[in-house]
Amino acid sequence: MTVITPPAALPIRRIQWQLRQPAQINRSGWSGRRQVAGQPGGAVWTASGEFAPIVREANARPWRAFWLALRGAINTFYLPASEGDQHALSFTARVNGAGQTGRTLAIDGLPASTTIISSGALVSIPTTNQLLMLTSALTSNGSGQATLAFEPALRVSPADNAIVETKNPVAHVALTSDASGWSVDPGQVYGFAFDVEEVF
Repeated sequence: MTVITPPAALPIRRIQWQLRQPAQINRSGWSGRRQVAGQPGGAVWTASGEFAPIVREANARPWRAFWLALRGAINTFYLPASEGDQHALSFTARVNGAGQTGRTLAIDGLPASTTIISSGALVSIPTTNQLLMLTSALTSNGSGQATLAFEPALRVSPADNAIVETKNPVAHVALTSDASGWSVDPGQVYGFAFDVEEVF
């Protein structure tokens, strides 16, 4: 498995994200009572979408090469998870302490006493290739520390001082199919569509 770098910023026109959180549901035939068991670490992000039209074959060639370099579902790439910078600040957020698990993560390296991004924003942890959505705003204390609260739960405990990407989060993904291709409309208008899922 190799990470393939696209030839330019992905020209995404439309994208749909989903988070699958597997659960086993049992309902009693006697009482009708429902019981649910979840599996922390089993959640997977998926995305489907399409590129903006690319006009002229010469402009489409690098993208054709990119899709085929993915070798179907074998290789991976990083898919931007936000439509632009989530904030305009300059800092490097890092994990503050090893051994953390669950749905919260202590971090530091933030500007002091600042609300950086709101709930619903996304962050990613490059060393563990995990994408997380905040369930409360990221607000630092006077020492530049904060606790992230998010979904889904951490799959693995990130190392102390691991970087947490708050400005331009990404998902580490692969195609869900072993086939890849494109469409061509009259006038050499090329279309590229994709269905991907998170890889870890």
